[in-house]
Amino acid sequence: MLCTAAPGGMAEVVANLRRSGLWERYPTRLLVTHERAPLARRLAVALRALAVFAGLLAARRVALVHAHVAMRGSFWRKSLFLGLARACGVPTVVHLHGSSFVEFYEKECGPLRRRLVRGTLEGASAVLALSEHWRSYLARIVPAANVVVVPNMVDAEAVQADIARTRARRSTGGILFLGEIGKRKGIYDLVYAMTQICAVHEQARLVAGGSGELERVRQLARDLGVEERIALPGWVDGDAKARLLGEAALYVLPSYNENLPVSILEAMAAGLPVVSTRVGGIPDAVRHGSEGFLTAPGAPEELAGCVMRLLGDPELRERMGRNARRRALEEFSPQVVLAPLERLYAAICGPSSAPRASRPGTGKPERQTRRKAA
Repeated sequence: MLCTAAPGGMAEVVANLRRSGLWERYPTRLLVTHERAPLARRLAVALRALAVFAGLLAARRVALVHAHVAMRGSFWRKSLFLGLARACGVPTVVHLHGSSFVEFYEKECGPLRRRLVRGTLEGASAVLALSEHWRSYLARIVPAANVVVVPNMVDAEAVQADIARTRARRSTGGILFLGEIGKRKGIYDLVYAMTQICAVHEQARLVAGGSGELERVRQLARDLGVEERIALPGWVDGDAKARLLGEAALYVLPSYNENLPVSILEAMAAGLPVVSTRVGGIPDAVRHGSEGFLTAPGAPEELAGCVMRLLGDPELRERMGRNARRRALEEFSPQVVLAPLERLYAAICGPSSAPRASRPGTGKPERQTRRKAA
C-alpha cells in the first residue's frame, strides 16, 4: 500500500484500514513515498520506496498495488509506481483522495498531462471514489475507468470510547474546527463569522486545531477583536483530539473544496451537529437540516447564521447530533465501508485464502505473499 507519512485525511484513512483488521485478512505492506520534509529528504524517501517496490515486484511478492493518490506531486509520484506495477502484470487500485483534483486536472494540466492522468486512471483495475459526487465527475472525464464508490470510514464506537476515557464534558458554546489552517479549509471565513457569533453568544469559543497559517489567523483575530475567543493549539490527535470532540457543542468546516473529510465523519461519530459547505462529497455525509447545515463556500454571514442558530437552540443541537451519530454508524462504519472494498480485492486477486498460484511456464505451484502497495 502506497501512502504519505504527512498527517492529514489520507494518512488517517490508511490508519483506519490498518485498525480495521483488513491488513490481516489481506496481508499488506505499507510503503511511505512522501514526507513533509526538505527536498533532499523527500527525494530520499521516494527513491527508497521505489527501490523496495521494484525489489518486491522482481521477487513476485505483490498481488495487488493499492495506491492512495491526491493531486499534483502525489499523483505523478504514485503514477510511476503504478506504471511499474502494470508493466509487471500486477493489478492496481487508485484510491483518489485529492480535494483539489478538479483544479489540478482542469486548470493545471495541459492536454498532454490530462492524457497522462486519464491513462493512469483508465489503466487501473479500479478507481476508488469517496462519494457519488466524485464518481459522477470521474465517469465524465474517464468513462472507460472502473470507478467504485468506497467512502471514508469511522469507527464510531472507538471515537466514543476515546472521548469517554478523557472524561470530557460537552460545552454549550464550544465551536470546533480541525484541519489544515489555511484558506482552502475556510478558516478565515470562520474567523470573520466569529465577530457576529461572539456579539450574540457570550459563551461562544472557537478551537481551531491544525497546522498551517497560524500566525496569519492570530493576526486576523486580533484585528477583528476576537483573539480572546479563538484558540489555536496546532495539530491535535489522540487523546487531545478526543477531548476536543467531547467538549465541543458543534463542528464547523467551511471548506472551499473537499473530497470526503475524515474530520467531519469523526465529528458525526462524536455526536456533533456539523456546519459545513456544499462542496465535494460533504453533502453525501451531511444532509442539510438533518445532521447539520450546509452553506455556500466563502459566505461568512451565512456561516455565522447557521452557527448562531445551533448555539441558540440546545434541542436542535441534540437532535442533529443524534442524527449525525446514527448516520456515522449506518453509512460510514468499518463493516459497511469494508464490504465493497473486500469484494473488490477478492474479484481482482482472489480471496485471502486463495490457492497458490503457478509460476508462468512451469506449471509448478509458487507461494505468493498477498501484499499490496498503496
